[in-house]
Amino acid sequence: MLQTSFIAVHENCCQYAIGAVVTNVANIIVTGRNANALREAKTQFPKIRTFQNDVSNPSEIEQLYEDVTEQFPELNIIINNAGIMRLIDLRDATLNLENINSEIATNLSGTVQMVHQFLPHLLTKKSAAIVNVSSGIA
Repeated sequence: MLQTSFIAVHENCCQYAIGAVVTNVANIIVTGRNANALREAKTQFPKIRTFQNDVSNPSEIEQLYEDVTEQFPELNIIINNAGIMRLIDLRDATLNLENINSEIATNLSGTVQMVHQFLPHLLTKKSAAIVNVSSGIA
């Protein structure tokens, strides 16, 4: 049985999966908000599977869980690599609080919600892992 890796949200992280896909030791599942980036990743690495998803939206995380675990019940690794960064001037009095919260929803809450949603499934596996990749902004 192939080991399955799940790479959350970041469409451009395919370089991490090249070795595993080429050697057929893993099913690589890549998710992200940007459909064009997902198509480009699939063109570059035809063996990957892609799902369009936004981790800042809890209902999309639930749907992603249903789709992925149904199609890949052997899933045992999640790599959370979601992140957005915008230059926000907190001194700007016209700044909308929702604008600030959108980064937190993706960079922090999205990761926590992904772990919460997928952890029960991963706990059923003999060997499983969750890898959280972050940046200075997350």
